[in-house]
Amino acid sequence: MNPLKTSDTQVESASTGFRSWLEGQILGSHPLIERVRQTILRAASRLCPVLIYGETGTGKDLSAQAIHRGSARGRKPPVVVVAGALGETAWSILFGHRKGSFTGAMDDRPGLFDLAHDSSLLIEDVSDLPLRLQPMLLRAIEHGLFRALGAGQESRSNARVIASSNRCLLGEIDEGRFRNDLFARLSVMKLEMPPLREHLEDLKIYVPHFLAKVALSPHPPKTLSDGALNVLAEYSWPRNVRELEHVLHRASIETDQDEIGSDTFTALLRHAPTEARRVRPGRTILAIDAVLLRRTLEASRWNKREAARRLGIAPNTLYRLVEWHGIDPPRTWSLERRFGVDSI
Repeated sequence: MNPLKTSDTQVESASTGFRSWLEGQILGSHPLIERVRQTILRAASRLCPVLIYGETGTGKDLSAQAIHRGSARGRKPPVVVVAGALGETAWSILFGHRKGSFTGAMDDRPGLFDLAHDSSLLIEDVSDLPLRLQPMLLRAIEHGLFRALGAGQESRSNARVIASSNRCLLGEIDEGRFRNDLFARLSVMKLEMPPLREHLEDLKIYVPHFLAKVALSPHPPKTLSDGALNVLAEYSWPRNVRELEHVLHRASIETDQDEIGSDTFTALLRHAPTEARRVRPGRTILAIDAVLLRRTLEASRWNKREAARRLGIAPNTLYRLVEWHGIDPPRTWSLERRFGVDSI
């Protein structure tokens, strides 16, 4: 038997199984959601860092877990940390410490990079990482080297870092709160989680899924009237899919009938901010995708300052977005600018 051929078959079988599992986890039929699944599949087949960005409640954590599960390291559990919760002990938690390195350090303790060796380190809210630790994180990612607090020598770890953020790191760089070199290293692969308001067609998939999830056995899941679905479709879901799940859970508890009517959701959502009760056409910086950016640049005749004004963002942020999305001006525009035909 050819061992190489057997290995190829096993890998293909594992890949097919993961794809099927992924379709049951990242739900939705909209092209934006299919793009998310395809990016997860590509990220899972590599071991480079990944940056996942999107608004609160869009499924960043689930996607990070999926990337790890589908990777060659998926048999080991990932190590998860919320950067905003690290506090003053951030160095010790991430990189470990040695006995006597600070008051209360009674023995040597491994850090998360030690624990994530041969696995993945999932850093949630990476934008909250203290600025003083960002060079250390960069070195750990680039060279696999880090120094425990109080240690005389560096240690090694091959932990793969998958980071997520609900804030635009490009804006954080402009404000001096995040290092550009760390951002470049984290974003070798990028995954954008779209807000629910941009794929409301998927409500028809999410609603029965969440209602079945909260149904109490042996009772069948509740259903929604057409009017109730319309109420949900007119709301902009500022906290996205997570908010939808919570609202459906409350509605199923507060309704005695098998069908949930529109009045139930009207009552549940009446305390929401006015701007959240309708679908907002605008986008956050996080959701300025390549298509919107290119269209705005074209409408502005590739004047980046004008494009930034139209998008309502700082020029420096726009420059970084252009670099992020890899957008180049058309050749005719470059020639016009070179020969002074157009002053842009």
